Amino acid sequence: AVTLRHLLCLLTGAVSGEREVFAEYLLSIYQFYRFSASFIFVVTILISYTKIFPLNSYFITGAAVLATLYLIRIIRLFIIFINKNIS
Repeated sequence: AVTLRHLLCLLTGAVSGEREVFAEYLLSIYQFYRFSASFIFVVTILISYTKIFPLNSYFITGAAVLATLYLIRIIRLFIIFINKNIS
């Protein structure tokens, strides 16, 4: 899925003549992957090795943070397109 998304963004940028915009969008996608992977790693370690909070609270917190990160990713996409005057 990652390779397909990468190739699709590169192809769309080449066809539309907006390579810089789609390269910037790819950068934001990869940053989202890094941040979410780091957070999921911490949550996984906490689930495996601690009993501080109930198990459900880890899942709820993880889902809420991932949803927030995804929302930030979508907002960044809109900001990129607005700043580059692309409709």
